Amino acid sequence: MLELLAEGAPAREIALRLGLAEATVRNHIRLMFLKLGCHSQLEAVAIGFRHDLLHRGEPRGTTP
Repeated sequence: MLELLAEGAPAREIALRLGLAEATVRNHIRLMFLKLGCHSQLEAVAIGFRHDLLHRGEPRGTTP
């Protein structure tokens, strides 16, 4: 889900892509923010990169 946030996807789009209710996605995002100790999507993504939870480079689904 953090990868989708890094792509800039809103909760509604994440819910559609994952086949979940939007309320469920919002709850997961809220819990992720609590665990990461952040208050925004941008901050969560920055923490993800800082702690190697997200990786820069090749887009997903491509081979080098």
